[in-house]
Amino acid sequence: MASKFAAQLEDAQTKIHLAQQRQRLQFDLRHHVKAFQVGDLVWVEAEHLTERIMNRESCRKLSPRWHGPLPVTEVFLSDQQKELRS
Repeated sequence: MASKFAAQLEDAQTKIHLAQQRQRLQFDLRHHVKAFQVGDLVWVEAEHLTERIMNRESCRKLSPRWHGPLPVTEVFLSDQQKELRS
């Protein structure tokens, strides 16, 4: 009984690993990183804006989900972030 369970567990783990590899491959085929230049106009998702920019008294449910178009003022490496100025 235990050996049957261990075999099924190993089979399931193998299938999960193969499925993850296929999903990663499909994502990598379709995903393209967008490079922005200074001066490009972009839309910013509201959840990424700071509280200084957002009106605290406004109802989040009824607020717009995107703000923009806003101009790109600086370009950073992919792992860097900077707060937006109001």
